[in-house]
Amino acid sequence: MRLAPNHKYAHCHKGERLMQLGNHAGAVSCLDRGTRMDPNSNTAACLYAGSALQRLDRHAESIIRFDRAIRLEPSYSHTPKFVQGVSRP
Repeated sequence: MRLAPNHKYAHCHKGERLMQLGNHAGAVSCLDRGTRMDPNSNTAACLYAGSALQRLDRHAESIIRFDRAIRLEPSYSHTPKFVQGVSRP
C-alpha cells in the first residue's frame, strides 16, 4: 500500500485477503477506504464489505453495502450465486 496508497483496487484486494485470514474488521476498513475513493464504482468492494460485516454480526450495515452494490451494478441482484460465493464461511 505504500507504493499505491490511492489505488482503490489495491484496497479492495487487501480487504479480500484480510477476509480470507479471518480479519473481517480490517477487511471492512480497507474495503470502505477503496469505496470512498470512488463511490460510483468498486461494486466488488461493496459486496465483500457486506460479507465481512455479516460475519461481524453487523447485519444492518451489511444490507447497506449489498444495496449499494445492487445500485452500482443492478445485474448483481440477479446473481445470488456470486453473493453466496462471497458470503461463504
